[in-house]
Amino acid sequence: MSDFAPLLEAVLADRATPEERETFAVQIASDAALRREYAMQMKLHALLEWRGGRVGARAMGDAPPAKNVTAFPKQDSSRGSWLAMAALFAGLCAVAALLSSREVKHTPPVAMEVLHSTGVVLAGGKGEARVGARLALRTLELRAGLLRVRFDSGVILGAEGPAKIELLNPMHVRVLSGRITADAGDAHGFTVDTARTRVVDLGTRFGVDASAMGADVVVFDGAVEVHGRHSEDGTPQRLGQGEAVRIAAAGAWMPIMSIAAGPEPEQWSTGAGGLFSAVRDNRRTPDAMKFYQVVPGGLREDTRAYVDRTHEWNGLAAAGLPEFLRGADLIRTFNDDKRETDLEVTVELAKPATLYLFLDKKPPPSWVTTAGFADLGVKIGLDEGPSPNRTLTTATAPGVSIERVFSVWSLEVREPRAVKLGPPREGPTGAKAMYGIAAQPLAP
Repeated sequence: MSDFAPLLEAVLADRATPEERETFAVQIASDAALRREYAMQMKLHALLEWRGGRVGARAMGDAPPAKNVTAFPKQDSSRGSWLAMAALFAGLCAVAALLSSREVKHTPPVAMEVLHSTGVVLAGGKGEARVGARLALRTLELRAGLLRVRFDSGVILGAEGPAKIELLNPMHVRVLSGRITADAGDAHGFTVDTARTRVVDLGTRFGVDASAMGADVVVFDGAVEVHGRHSEDGTPQRLGQGEAVRIAAAGAWMPIMSIAAGPEPEQWSTGAGGLFSAVRDNRRTPDAMKFYQVVPGGLREDTRAYVDRTHEWNGLAAAGLPEFLRGADLIRTFNDDKRETDLEVTVELAKPATLYLFLDKKPPPSWVTTAGFADLGVKIGLDEGPSPNRTLTTATAPGVSIERVFSVWSLEVREPRAVKLGPPREGPTGAKAMYGIAAQPLAP
């Protein structure tokens, strides 16, 4: 309150600088006690102006003391009361406008450093979006291109145009349209608002896509809390790694079956991609929010194998993955499905392709050979990371830190069609890990 008093005095005396007015607006919008103080002072200020007229700036110290002190002049009480109330009403309306608006109009711009910039076009030419540049914005409107920035809070925010994001502060943004990806790191509490929901980070990397149809929320690592109109008591829904949800304009929640990933973290979209037009199973229900992740060209050394684990595919030796597998389109499955005995996964191929399975059990489940898959006599490795019961860590490089060996099976699919895959095990014992799925274009 001690810092607020001189600021309030400057505003009431109409001698506050633009920077002081911004600070004042932010303070009264965020503190109910200061708003009450402002309303009270506005009333006193209006009454004093009515009783004695406004005192000029020179009477505050620039002019010599007055030789004679005169009594307050008489005022028309009805006219004075009206003027006082009008002044008070104007002040209270200013407070109400700040409280009712969704954003404080004079919020200080958010400072950020550009980490990545490809073909970026910012609306209004707001700064040069070159790598290493410092920007200070209230609204990030990306007409085109791919931009990744780091706020001073440590949060890394990426967007692919077109997108429009209001930057409320370094820990809070509002996505008006478009898709963003946030890596909050250790900055727990980073918040993303859309018209339909609020997403609060719990230490994670996640994405939000906002449109007139609703909002998609996707968690790549860690967990978030999603607030929306999905429950009667307003309890937020927790989403963990490998889970996604679509919140429709009417407030209904729907699971998202698959997410397509691009070469950069910001380049994701709902649905499949590459050689795959769709992937689904018989286990995902409206209450199950897990998604398959389709990564066109994504099979390479140290690439993540599963949506719900940090395990990685690797070659068994220093030579790395077999040449024919490198750059294959990859489907990241759920390692938690390794114990399912009634699982049925359907992959739809958009083009002729060779479909590959990576299996950790031999002989394989009976459906593998029945579907026409053949054992290529080639093996690859799985470098396992942390899991609920193990504290392993992954390494970087082929042939290092391999905990499990998989055999490679293939099926030629000569025309676009759906292929049904069965469970990883058919009895009480079997696979220790969920199988992997990949595909390469079939030569004409």
